[in-house]
Amino acid sequence: MRKIAIAVVALGLFAGSAPAMAKEKIDPRIGAAIACANIADNDQRLRCFDQAIAGLKQALSSGQLIPADDARKPLVLEGTVKSAGHFGFNRFWVELDSGDRWELEWSNRFDQVPPKRGTKVTIKRAAIGGYWVKEVGGSNRRASYLGRRSN
Repeated sequence: MRKIAIAVVALGLFAGSAPAMAKEKIDPRIGAAIACANIADNDQRLRCFDQAIAGLKQALSSGQLIPADDARKPLVLEGTVKSAGHFGFNRFWVELDSGDRWELEWSNRFDQVPPKRGTKVTIKRAAIGGYWVKEVGGSNRRASYLGRRSN
C-alpha cells in the first residue's frame, strides 16, 4: 500500500510537467493518472484517479511496473543470451532474454569471443558487490550489471 501512496504523490508532482515529457517514454497507466489532474469536477477527477490507480496497482502486482530501486538490480540470475558483442578492450556486452544487460570481462586469453546467441548462462553474486557469469561448459567471467532494456 505504501508503494501505491508513493506512486500517487509522484504522479501529483509530475502532473504539471507532463507536457514537457516525451509522451512515448511515459507508461500509459501513469499517463492516464497524470491526465486526471486536469479534470475540474471533483467527482469525475476522483473516479479518474480511482481507475488509474487500479491499473497501476495491477501493474505493480504483476511485475509490469517496478520500483526505481529494483530497476538497478537484475531481474533474474540465469537466462539465455539474446545478443552479445565486443565492448572495448577485453570486454563484451550481453543481453539476456529477460532484457537484463551485462558487461563481461575476458576470463583468460583463450576466452576472447562473446557468448553466442542461445547460450544458457547462470549468474552468481560475487563476495564484494560484483557478479560472475558462467556459460554452460564455459569458464566464469566477471560481470557488471548495466541495466534493463526498456520496451
